[in-house]
Amino acid sequence: MNTSAHKSSSTDPAITVWLWIMIGFMGYRLVLYALFAVDHITYPYDYDAGEGLILSRAWIMARGGDIYSPVAIEPYFVMNYPPVFEGLVAVAAKLFGPGHWIGRLLSVTAAGVSAFCVSRIVRKHSGKSLSAVAAGLLLYASSWLTSWSVISRVDTFGLMCTLAGLAVMSREASRRTVRTVLVGAVLFSLALFTRQSLIAAPLACALAYLFPDENEPQRRRHKIVFLGAMIIIPAVFLAVMQLVTGGEFYRHTVLYTMGEFEVANFLRWIGDYVNMHGAAVALCAGYVFMRWREPGLRVPLLFWVLSLAVSFTAGKEGSSINYFLEFWAASCILIGLMLGELEHFRGSGWRRLAGPVVVGILFVQVLVMHYRTDFNHVREVYRQSSTRLSAYVRDSPGEVLSEYTGYLVINGKQPVYQPFSMTQLAERGLWDEEKFIADIEHGRFSLIVMTNVGMGYGRWSQRMIDAVQSHYDLIDTLPCYELSFYESSVNVNNVYRRRQIAGKR
Repeated sequence: MNTSAHKSSSTDPAITVWLWIMIGFMGYRLVLYALFAVDHITYPYDYDAGEGLILSRAWIMARGGDIYSPVAIEPYFVMNYPPVFEGLVAVAAKLFGPGHWIGRLLSVTAAGVSAFCVSRIVRKHSGKSLSAVAAGLLLYASSWLTSWSVISRVDTFGLMCTLAGLAVMSREASRRTVRTVLVGAVLFSLALFTRQSLIAAPLACALAYLFPDENEPQRRRHKIVFLGAMIIIPAVFLAVMQLVTGGEFYRHTVLYTMGEFEVANFLRWIGDYVNMHGAAVALCAGYVFMRWREPGLRVPLLFWVLSLAVSFTAGKEGSSINYFLEFWAASCILIGLMLGELEHFRGSGWRRLAGPVVVGILFVQVLVMHYRTDFNHVREVYRQSSTRLSAYVRDSPGEVLSEYTGYLVINGKQPVYQPFSMTQLAERGLWDEEKFIADIEHGRFSLIVMTNVGMGYGRWSQRMIDAVQSHYDLIDTLPCYELSFYESSVNVNNVYRRRQIAGKR
């Protein structure tokens, strides 16, 4: 529904000027991001452990292997997500060879499409082009989005699919067709097949269909098609995957991915989010409260509330900033709608200050997010360190064990073990680590690379660490670059060589 139909067509020139200033500043940030993205796409080595796992699993798929194999069988991997993103990386890797640039390029492209979808959603609901542009650019204002979107992970691609579905479903009811709602359902299903927690947008649309709209009568056929498709498509996909994998798909994506919810973890992440995006959260919460009964805004309002609820899963051990990307996108949509209303807001007395105050608060929020963002490019010292580590892996005979498994794939080595996830399964009694520890003690691996050992990350069990330190010699300690949502952080790669060949380089 176009909510601007009930508003005055005249615009407030002061608000327009402020919006242009914001757009100009965020456009400048977008240029910085583009340079940042190019630098990171072309960096050949792992940024974090997750990137290596994406590439490892995609390379297994590219060679016709099974990525949902029983965890008792090597390689000891957990496939935490459905196979869409890894499948796309696998296709490109088969054509061009394995490399992190594939997934990173997909993620950066998906971020751009996501920003476009945010803009389209705001434009369809508000009818205001300037506010729509501001909302799309606002997505890039958060370093949580900009830092995560340059790495090869499933989240930005999944976000793109869910926002594309929302953009399709935002079409006015009078122009909506069966094909429209079916396309929306397919896009939402694709998002679920990329990251299974992306349920907020389809659930918002489904709930909106349950409420009658006096201005836009619900079409029963559209409702049945959408709800039916959102049940049938995922159900068929799940049934096929369960059949093909012998039931392992559910174990990997649900049972093995589940972790213990810790309140301290959630409070840490939500505290960091509010610290960075607090003004945006307050503005959106106020907008939801004031516009809750507006039928034409039901879907974006529900999307914001439901994405906030989904972000509570950040209490799970191993969670990170990616759990909040959907919530940030939903916030950008609401802020865009709010700006659209302020463009033509005419109040009397103190109400005349509402527009300038809100836009001023938002501009300060953008500035805060800018100053909290580090667009440092990969420094030469990290490139040299990573190149040296890659040479260690390449030149070591036989099998190599590395926490960052991408180093193995690009050097023709077979990844054997997935840190953290398998360690978690061992702690939960779902995987027996005895054989793996015995392999370490018997010197199966010529080289072992462990990152930040002893810093409490929980990627290796203490027994694994003890086995490595008892049977291998530490031959080098190399700084490694890992992307952080506030700034570039320095981690340490500890390189261990099998004791009987220690001292040889």
